[in-house]
Amino acid sequence: MKNIREAVRKSILVYDGSKGVLLQRMGLAGGECGDLWNADFPDRVRSIYESYRAAGSDIIQTNTFTANALSLKRHGLADRTREFNRRAARLAREVMGETGLVAGSMGPTGILLEPYGDLTEEEARQCFTEQAEALAEGGADALHLETFMDLEEMKIAIKAAKATGLTVIASMTFTTAGRTLMGSSPADCVAALKDAGADLLGANCSVGPAQMVPILEAMKEAGAGPLCAKPNAGMPRVEDGETIFDEGPEVFSRLVPAYLNAGAVILGGCCGTGPDHIRAIRRAVDSRQQGA
Repeated sequence: MKNIREAVRKSILVYDGSKGVLLQRMGLAGGECGDLWNADFPDRVRSIYESYRAAGSDIIQTNTFTANALSLKRHGLADRTREFNRRAARLAREVMGETGLVAGSMGPTGILLEPYGDLTEEEARQCFTEQAEALAEGGADALHLETFMDLEEMKIAIKAAKATGLTVIASMTFTTAGRTLMGSSPADCVAALKDAGADLLGANCSVGPAQMVPILEAMKEAGAGPLCAKPNAGMPRVEDGETIFDEGPEVFSRLVPAYLNAGAVILGGCCGTGPDHIRAIRRAVDSRQQGA
């Protein structure tokens, strides 16, 4: 098990990009469960991991964003939660070997906690615990809780993830107004996530690469410490039934200095990004570090 907290003290780490966009290019249909591909099409998932490692990723994230029991239940696959997570982590471990890093991706349940919804705290805890344990069993070095909008749900997930002993990265998602959909500011998030015990904080998804900068700056000002940044390739739009993201690799490359100045030590991409975006980030990070 490698320690990402120690690694970021020595150098900037380059993350990977979207899994979904590449799975769709390989034939994943709308509404289909992408987590199932960890078991049914492992060679395709492995090839995605390999494409990101070839692009320069220091960290590969598992194809498990929605692989928790409550999300999988919608596909009738809740009983295969541990299988999907272990398989995804093992595939990533095979690709990254002993030198690379593997982060287990854990997303929200998609159900609101009581009293706003039907999800109880205990149900959420059990859900996140099962996934976290399976990712650890599969060989993950860290657990990345990402795209959370509700701080209360995130705090439950952090507690479950911390019980594995792995490094926990906690990333919230923000709107263009600079707050989560539940109304939390970057400063609110920093205070809550640090208090909950997250090892590294960050932001991902939701906004484009330029809009991510002020969010990171606000988190840094609030005392977040080293940050992880994974913006979308712009805001999605639908054209002829296809989801389009307009921000290309050159935009990410150009903004690397701004991310670093805002405290980011792990840089990657979220929705709409692919190996070309990561390759551009890699070049910019290497250029920055060589010039330092």
